[in-house]
Amino acid sequence: MARKNPTSQTRKSLFRVKLGHVLLGLVAIASLTTLMVYSVSALQAHQVDSRNVLSQESDASAMTFVQRESLNVIISLKDWSIGEASTRDVQISRALLGQRLQVVTQSGVVTYQLTPESYRTALKAMDGVVAGLRAIDPAGRLQYEKVSEPIMNTFAEEARYLSQVFEKITHQQTLKTVEQRVQAELIQAILLAIVLVFGGALGAWVAFDIVRGFKAVQAKIQQQRERLDASKNQLLLLQKVNEKSREFVEEIHAGLPTADLVKKLTNFIDSLDNDLRLDVEIVGLELKQFELIRLPRCELSEQDFQFMTLRLNEVMQSAINRDLLEHDLFHERSYDSLTELPNRTYFTAQVDERVAKVTNGQTVAMMLIDVDRFRDFNGSLGYQAGDTLLCEVAKKLKEFKSSDEFVARLSGDEFGLAGTYVSAQAAQNRAEELLADLRFTTSIAGFESQVSSSVGVALTGEEIADAVELARCASLAIYLSKEPGELGGFIVFDPIKHESMLTTWHEEIAVRNALRSGEFVVHFQPIVSIETRKPVGVEALIRWERPGVGLVPPDQFLPIVNRAGLTVELGSEVFRESLATWSRTLSRAFQSSNLPVPYVSINVEAVQLEDEGFIDFVLNQAALAHVPLSSIVIEVTENALAGSEVALSQLIKLREHGVRVALDDFGTGYSNFGQAQKLPLDILKIDKSFLDDIESDPRSRQMVSDVTRMAKGQGLNVTVEGVETSATVDVLGTMAVDYIQGFHFSKALSEVDLERWLSKF
Repeated sequence: MARKNPTSQTRKSLFRVKLGHVLLGLVAIASLTTLMVYSVSALQAHQVDSRNVLSQESDASAMTFVQRESLNVIISLKDWSIGEASTRDVQISRALLGQRLQVVTQSGVVTYQLTPESYRTALKAMDGVVAGLRAIDPAGRLQYEKVSEPIMNTFAEEARYLSQVFEKITHQQTLKTVEQRVQAELIQAILLAIVLVFGGALGAWVAFDIVRGFKAVQAKIQQQRERLDASKNQLLLLQKVNEKSREFVEEIHAGLPTADLVKKLTNFIDSLDNDLRLDVEIVGLELKQFELIRLPRCELSEQDFQFMTLRLNEVMQSAINRDLLEHDLFHERSYDSLTELPNRTYFTAQVDERVAKVTNGQTVAMMLIDVDRFRDFNGSLGYQAGDTLLCEVAKKLKEFKSSDEFVARLSGDEFGLAGTYVSAQAAQNRAEELLADLRFTTSIAGFESQVSSSVGVALTGEEIADAVELARCASLAIYLSKEPGELGGFIVFDPIKHESMLTTWHEEIAVRNALRSGEFVVHFQPIVSIETRKPVGVEALIRWERPGVGLVPPDQFLPIVNRAGLTVELGSEVFRESLATWSRTLSRAFQSSNLPVPYVSINVEAVQLEDEGFIDFVLNQAALAHVPLSSIVIEVTENALAGSEVALSQLIKLREHGVRVALDDFGTGYSNFGQAQKLPLDILKIDKSFLDDIESDPRSRQMVSDVTRMAKGQGLNVTVEGVETSATVDVLGTMAVDYIQGFHFSKALSEVDLERWLSKF
């Protein structure tokens, strides 16, 4: 059964069928119908407007995330430029932005289509910057960021402008909606006036409904505006945090101390929100605690709070990393990498500090320590063994020094110790203890070695008042402690007592500095076969290339070298360089000229031969330079061998290995065949004094001939030195001489000039 409509029943009971009622009813119905039709149309338009407003809210909300991800791309690029983010981090930020730009809003539009053309253009430019990150090495990041800064700034401006664009659009949409509603109300008001006459109750109800709907729309619009304002404030807050973080990072790079940074961070957080607190604890160079505390009444969202915490923590980490880097750089500048001891620069600064603080009755002592025969140790056992020895000495010094003393490695095998003492005698006693502590036996590279050191001591006084003067006087003292044949001693510098020796010391200092700085060079004089008139080898001759003076001959500096106890050290350098030249130049040049394998003749002093490690030194150096032992000739003088059983024994053993021995300067001093035949020899070198008047004096020719014949009788080869004319060569050609050398063929040449000279053959 059909259900009856109660409304129609009520309506029927209200109206009477009269002409006036019908007309009035028709007018009322027509008016009401018109009002209803128009109200329905107005309501539908209102619903459309409401949906448009809500769509705008959705669009604006989506663009808020687009704006945030856009700023994150800028932030990650900034972090990348200072090494706090990787290239992948930047690419992830760009990918997140891409996802936001592909979101479909409630209005059915993709977020990317809502952005203005200027934003899209800036985004394309930023994509070019991101794409170029992989080609940039860490050292060029800041430069790349600087070059890309205009693009980044443009993109940041466009990102910030998004909120203004959508706020403007939303505002315009709201105004349009209000205008439409005002117009609708005006029409409805006219209709309501008619309806009120004929149907007040219905008109009142319609009017009330319209007003209520309008207020609901206004309420929603107000809520949306409040949300947009809140989003804007949050974005501004995050932007402020980002900008301030960049300022802090720039100040860190400019040298802002970490303690001052903590104060600035605290003040900045207080200025942002009184309900935020910062808890920072730094121990040494380590960040133990960094926490941003949010009080319960703080209105900051969890997401924004986490962002602020992360960003400010990155700033703090930048300062800590800066401090660690500065510490590492200071350590690198001030400490020796091998021994981990302070270096000369740091040592000098510490001595200056102690000198400045010394009081009456006290004295500052500088003790320079030089490891005895360290170059021989290096030459015999290799540089790795030498480094091991230096580390052992450094360890001894670390263990020896007291809390009031300071030790350092100054250069090579030279160390320093400085301290403040109650008296000069106390400093001297301490030096004696140091000397005894640095005398020890060690096993390195499978060999037992007795280690000793020499110590030079300088004390502050009227004549010595600063670190520079202390170092100079201590250096003079250590040279005195290394008298020839003496090792493991120490001397306290006395300005009055040692005044007369300053000139000698200065010369010794010059020689020592020349040896350390490589001013000594080796030249080579060719040795020629008298039969073929072609070179068979060279003699190595030392020269001093003294700055401001030029080449100094050996007779002017070798006495100083011997007095300074540097004979072995300099001889070792000559030996190394001679063999290196054979390997680099001689063997190749002789081979290119189809000449026999050459030999290099090297002068050796008795003090070298008396070193029991000399044989190992020669064998090791020959192996390192790849020089056959048969291509090495050791030149010695008869006086150098007289009475030295160790030297003779060393020569015999070297000859057994294949090294040849030449007796130099035969005919000078007390050299004679009676003595020469007792020596382990292969070559006899006749001194140039035998050549005086040999071209015109038959007796001179006879003497050279007799010496040559007797040498041949002993199975020796004969070399004549000092040949200066072709006539002399012709005279010697009539004898049994094997080799000749002298200015007639060539003076002593540098390695480059020697190679050029050999190219003529």
